[in-house]
Amino acid sequence: AIPSNVDVLLVHGPPLGRGDALLPSLKRRGCMDLLFEVQDRIRPQFCVFGHIHEGAGVTFDGTTHFVNASSMNEHYQCIHAPLVFDIAIKQDNT
Repeated sequence: AIPSNVDVLLVHGPPLGRGDALLPSLKRRGCMDLLFEVQDRIRPQFCVFGHIHEGAGVTFDGTTHFVNASSMNEHYQCIHAPLVFDIAIKQDNT
């Protein structure tokens, strides 16, 4: 199981409904179980994935930034620039 104190979760494929639409049908190919784990238990700042090339981009649900970091399109052409993001470092108050 993935620990619940993760700030950046790196996975291969997307959660359901987050950068997972295939072209031209827009059929969703994300994982429902992963979506539930990310939104209900883990709640990371970032969930980073690829696999569905045509879904490249970022969405946000108020807690987690969902980052499809694919650099290629559905034709395997490298067209998307690398994504760079900053995360806040949590201060330990102990």
